[in-house]
This record gives sequence, structure tokens and C-alpha cells, in this order.
Amino acid sequence: MCTSLILKTQNGSPIYGRTMEWGGFDLDSELVLVSRGTSFTSALSGEKQGMAWKNRFGFIAINIANLPVAADGMNETGLTVGVLYLPGFAEYQEMIVGQESVSLNNTDLAAYFLGQFDNVEEIKAVLPNLRVIRNADIVKAFGAPVPIHWVITDGAGNSIIVEYIDRQLHIHANKIGVMTNSPGYEWHLLNLRNYTNLQAQDLSGDRQINGVDLAP
Repeated sequence: MCTSLILKTQNGSPIYGRTMEWGGFDLDSELVLVSRGTSFTSALSGEKQGMAWKNRFGFIAINIANLPVAADGMNETGLTVGVLYLPGFAEYQEMIVGQESVSLNNTDLAAYFLGQFDNVEEIKAVLPNLRVIRNADIVKAFGAPVPIHWVITDGAGNSIIVEYIDRQLHIHANKIGVMTNSPGYEWHLLNLRNYTNLQAQDLSGDRQINGVDLAP
């Protein structure tokens, strides 16, 4: 499955990377350059128009299926956004008439982060005021559901995970530095407890359980 990694250099600078494992069809991704001042308007279902913004920062990204969607990217301040799959768990907020100006579809969120912010604290402050919804028209154009969550890391190495589960926003501090697909991030932290005794070194000497010798 797709996995993102954040490594820190000796001077504290973050290095972000990820694998892209999508078996459904060729994503036909392209590298795109989006300049400062580029205007965006998020498309809502049924040709409705949602939130509009203009880039503060330029960024590079990869798209998917020739759609104007950022699957991963980095802006000029060093902020990176990774988009990973969350099937069976991601559920976005409801569209409310009259709140179009603060509503955007989930596939536009990465481009919004990249174009507007240079640190994760700003993103954490803004997210509770947004409505992130599912656009059925984009799902149809893509040819598959788009249940996703995001890992955002700034140039100082601060990192968060953003998820919408049961229509509720969840923001997690990404202290582990690794994220993958379903289930949600809290489950992965709990699952790590199954492996806390693993070591990188060989264990010397046999172990015996009920008279059975078990060599490492």
C-alpha cells in the first residue's frame, strides 16, 4: 500500500518521500508547476461553485488521471502535502446551502494547502472553519471513489495528519513520521504496540519454551 516517510537530517531539515501503489489503472500522472497568484475555485457537486482563493506561494505537484488535482506536492517554502488512500473510513462533511464560500471538495484540499500556507500551525487554525465535502462529479471523472487523508509537513519539520472520519475533522501530530492507508492514523499508532519488542540486532543464545529450543 502507499506509504509516506518523513526523515530528518542532522540539522533538523525534513526529507519527505512516498510510494505510490495504485493497482486499479494507470494514474497517468504529470508533474505540474503552479505559480504564485494562480486563482482557484473549488467545484462542488452539480456544477456549484465553492470557495475561491489565490495562491500566496508557488508549488510543484503531481496530478492524477489528467485532472487538475494535486496528489502530492511541495511549495516554495518547503511545505509538502501527501495524499493517501483511506477507503472504508473517510467520510466528509455535508454541503450546507449558504456556506459555499467556505466549502471545497476533498480533492482540492492539497492544492489549497500548498498554495496558501507555509507552516502547519496556520493550517490547524484554518481547518475547523472549512467544510470539506465529496464531489460526486469528480468521483465519476476519476473512475473510482476518492476517500483520502493527508500528511502535511512544513520546512521546520513539523508534521500533521488530517482525516475526516464520520464527517468529523481529526488532526493528529505526526510524530512517528510514517503514514499509510486505511484504517485511520489512531489505529496505526495502536497497532505499533504489537511490535515494540522488535530489535534491529540479533538475539544471542537459544530460548527454551516448555523444553523446545528456539534459536533466533
